[in-house]
Amino acid sequence: MFTHLFRSIMVTIRFPAMLLLTAFFTTWVLLLIPFPYKIRIFFGKRLLSYWAKTCCWLYFIRITVVGKKPKVRAGTLVVSNHIGYWDVIILGSLFPTVFLSKAEVKSMPIVGQGAWAAGVLFVDRSSATSGAKSIRNIAKGITQGATIIAFPEGTTTKIPEIRDFKLGTFKSAVLADIPIQPVGFTMTEFAEEGWHDEPMMAHYYKRGGKLSHHAFVAFGELIRAEGDDPAHARDVTKKAVEEAFARANAAKIAKYPHKA
Repeated sequence: MFTHLFRSIMVTIRFPAMLLLTAFFTTWVLLLIPFPYKIRIFFGKRLLSYWAKTCCWLYFIRITVVGKKPKVRAGTLVVSNHIGYWDVIILGSLFPTVFLSKAEVKSMPIVGQGAWAAGVLFVDRSSATSGAKSIRNIAKGITQGATIIAFPEGTTTKIPEIRDFKLGTFKSAVLADIPIQPVGFTMTEFAEEGWHDEPMMAHYYKRGGKLSHHAFVAFGELIRAEGDDPAHARDVTKKAVEEAFARANAAKIAKYPHKA
């Protein structure tokens, strides 16, 4: 009874605050619409990072980087495992970045325009032609200074499962001759089941209603994709993400043995 009441109170406070924060940052992002992509990405990725850091503060999300945190330079493709919609907040708070998003998001009122203005790149997998165009757009965006976080599993997964990586993201990396930064992370408490097992708001109520959370993030060695075969780049990156995840998970278990 007390747990249910506490979560209801936390959600009642946090959800409107989250909407207000998002509206505030979206307003600033929309001011970037008239500018060319390089300018939009320069300011947009920083606004997204400030938004993510503020959300971490709102939800009392503590982030522990296991090992050394590399300096992620502009024009890098960051590849991570995918737990749920909280991933954007956690990884986005670590460095200025933009994300890949489904093409349908672009047509959403305000949200779509805001995402586009911030430099978010949209992926359309509806056909081979659309997919090829998305690959070229991602490559072009990265070469213009976008640091992109991609979740090539294509969907959320249960911890500790990491699904097969889709090939399209790595075609972009090879096409643009850009480095790949592997990332693996895990969390305590509210992300263990993943989002795909329940409705979004039910997942938010149970996880967002908790007082605090702890994320563990580990980075792999930088991978040079230039001149590589996309399938090979995908396989090498997946192995690096799995190794980084194992280190992050070991740190979590050492801190919280009962979460093993």
